[in-house]
Amino acid sequence: MAFHTTASGELPSGRVQSQWQGLWQKNTSTLLKEAVDLRHYQRELETRLHDEHAHLLQEQHHSCQLEQKLADSQWAREQVESALCRSTEEVAWLRQQLDGQKRTLDLDSRVEALASLNEALLKTTFGTTTMETTCQKLS
Repeated sequence: MAFHTTASGELPSGRVQSQWQGLWQKNTSTLLKEAVDLRHYQRELETRLHDEHAHLLQEQHHSCQLEQKLADSQWAREQVESALCRSTEEVAWLRQQLDGQKRTLDLDSRVEALASLNEALLKTTFGTTTMETTCQKLS
């Protein structure tokens, strides 16, 4: 809207002035509404920022907990692997011992069988046993 001045350069009063006041009030209320809207938007952004910050702190805390659990799990795994290694070595040693005992038992049973056979042969051949022969030599 264009303002027309009088010949003396003054604004005419009345109708033009009321139009100017109306325009000024409209612009002022628009600016106030925009300022209120911007302040509201700023508060929303600040709230979102605060919420995101709180969420980030929770995520960091959760991440630290998971890292600690991972470290604990890795330590436990190392302990289990170490125990497994020791157990495997112990099982191998026990197998060797068992094999040695089996061989000893096998040899013992062979010795007994041979001693029995020897006794039978001595009795058949000489009519006496090893015990009787030993006792005769001692007397």
